[in-house]
Amino acid sequence: MGCIFKNPHGATAAALIEQAGLKGSRCGQVEICGAHPNFFIAGTGATSRDVLNLIELVRNQVQSRLRVALSPKIDFW
Repeated sequence: MGCIFKNPHGATAAALIEQAGLKGSRCGQVEICGAHPNFFIAGTGATSRDVLNLIELVRNQVQSRLRVALSPKIDFW
């Protein structure tokens, strides 16, 4: 899946995700790409709940560790 988060002013979402130590993290069958941390990789059997859980994990950890709020680049409906 393409870019998940918008780049906040003065930084890239990928760099922040990497700084937070989240490269390779996963929820269910969805994981953060090792080559570009703002991309998610959906494996066989991945669900929308897996994606949403990983988005929430990243947002919470980046906020907690780096004090930066990431906003999703994608729309939810």
